[in-house]
Amino acid sequence: MRITGSGTSHDELRRTKARLARLLLPPFTASLRYFSVVFDSLHKCLPADSAERIAIESGHLGVEISDGYA
Repeated sequence: MRITGSGTSHDELRRTKARLARLLLPPFTASLRYFSVVFDSLHKCLPADSAERIAIESGHLGVEISDGYA
């Protein structure tokens, strides 16, 4: 079965999607766990409205998260 105009079969697209999931999911899951622990630790140490916490989250962590997905 071909998708009209694309020349790519539905099965090929399905295999490509599965391959990308196998490649991308493990690093994404590891990053999610890492940042979850970091934010949980911040939550225990600093109040949510703390200027220090906001600086850490928006400065260092924000940049680190953006760099990880760029």
